[in-house]
Amino acid sequence: MRSLTFIMALIPAYFFVAGCAGRQTTEAKVISTDSLQVIDTTAVQLPDTVVKTTSVADPSWHEALQNERAAVTQPAKIAVPRGEVILSGKNASNTAPKTITKINDPIRSKELLDGLEKAKNGDIKGALSDFSAALVKNPKNYMAFFFRGKAKLEMNDREGALKDIEQSVSLFPNQVSANYYAGKIYFDKKEYSKALEAFTNALKARPDDAPSLDFRGVTKAMLGKHDEALTDYDAALKADPNYSTTYYNKGTSLAAIQKYDEAVTCFTEALKREANLKLCYINRGNCYVMLKNQQAAIEDYTKLIELDPKNSDAYFNRGTAYSMTGDDRMCDDWRKSASMGNAKAVASLKEYCGK
Repeated sequence: MRSLTFIMALIPAYFFVAGCAGRQTTEAKVISTDSLQVIDTTAVQLPDTVVKTTSVADPSWHEALQNERAAVTQPAKIAVPRGEVILSGKNASNTAPKTITKINDPIRSKELLDGLEKAKNGDIKGALSDFSAALVKNPKNYMAFFFRGKAKLEMNDREGALKDIEQSVSLFPNQVSANYYAGKIYFDKKEYSKALEAFTNALKARPDDAPSLDFRGVTKAMLGKHDEALTDYDAALKADPNYSTTYYNKGTSLAAIQKYDEAVTCFTEALKREANLKLCYINRGNCYVMLKNQQAAIEDYTKLIELDPKNSDAYFNRGTAYSMTGDDRMCDDWRKSASMGNAKAVASLKEYCGK
């Protein structure tokens, strides 16, 4: 995923009604859209689901095992330690010795491959032990540091993961995965300048890596640099036109700079590729509200409620959209949202429904 990917993008935007329009008791009245205000929607988080594509930056354990097993028997594409070179002696015909390469890769050791096998099967603790054994055997095994860091991240040991991944980068800077993971951890720690540097380093190793471009865009959006973020999102989509997370994230930056029509297009493209991206529905619905297309907004909020019946924000936003059309179902939605603890719904009930 990337899952962050990933995915990454807007927090659900909530609408609330301001101004005095009178309390609703028995008959719903249309609440002017002029009184509509939108809470800031530029904060960034990863989407709840992301399309999963095979990625150099973010391989699954299964993909990692396949890749490293293949690398043991295939020529390396980059200059890393490979094996032992042995000269054979003269044979019976007294011909010159020939060079033999013995497959004894000091990086992709048995311990490393055993750890990947265990991680693939869900035994993360066992994998950690094997990756540590690989480092005892070779303290400069940058892959063992990276995979141990990845495993620690899955065990919620964020600081331990970052330490291992930084060590991997220091041993071999020109790699995508370790730099990408370092960027993700820095992002979560809100160290955005370090995250930008890490994603940029990942892109130096592989300029067309869609997850790295996407996450760098999200980091720029987090800093309010939406125009720069859009450039990265476009590059990510050129590299992988089916990366639904990027369409979602691009939509959030477009919405942040009030290009709501274009944002709707991006959210729609994301949903074509992954129909259950919940945040797409609430954010596209919010854009429809800003475009005064309340019926389309209601349809999106309804779809989100079908996917996530406990989402109080979806009920609150749909109630607000109903209020703009004079539909008395607004009070039912706000009541439902209020029952889930939504403070804005409580206030709206009191102001407009006499409750």
